[in-house]
Amino acid sequence: MRTKQKQEPKPRPSRPIPAWLDLLLAEDDRTQGNPSLPLSSRLTIEEAVDTLNTLLVDFLLLNQYVNRVAMHYQSRKKPRRVTKESREERERREIKELVGAFRHKQLLPSRLVWKIAEHGTGVFLKEESHRLPTLLLNPFALWDLADCVMEVGKHYSENHLGRLPTVC
Repeated sequence: MRTKQKQEPKPRPSRPIPAWLDLLLAEDDRTQGNPSLPLSSRLTIEEAVDTLNTLLVDFLLLNQYVNRVAMHYQSRKKPRRVTKESREERERREIKELVGAFRHKQLLPSRLVWKIAEHGTGVFLKEESHRLPTLLLNPFALWDLADCVMEVGKHYSENHLGRLPTVC
């Protein structure tokens, strides 16, 4: 007799996806890829930096956040015509479509990535605030930065990272 194994519940992110993400996506659409902050009183640069801090150390939340951004951009794409294709062709097409679904794809300059990883996200409050809105809509740059922060975290003390919080 078979017994059903209990499925463990999926872990939940430490914080919900920010409510202002839809506003930022709408601003990105309205400006055709040039969103800016602040978005009225709903999203300030400080709030965006606080969310970025959390995204960089909470990979579950980052993954859910990126999935939400992907859903937005994929919903705007036209459905494609179905054709007969091999498994390899289908996989290549799916990867190309996934990458192509995002409007913002370019990585941050490596000097900036390392500066943020070593000194914290406070650099966005000072000289790099113009990059923050597009970074928050760019899964490739977000994951790259999160990987760099994780790598730096292995080699530096928590104090050296500046404003980056720890997530337990």
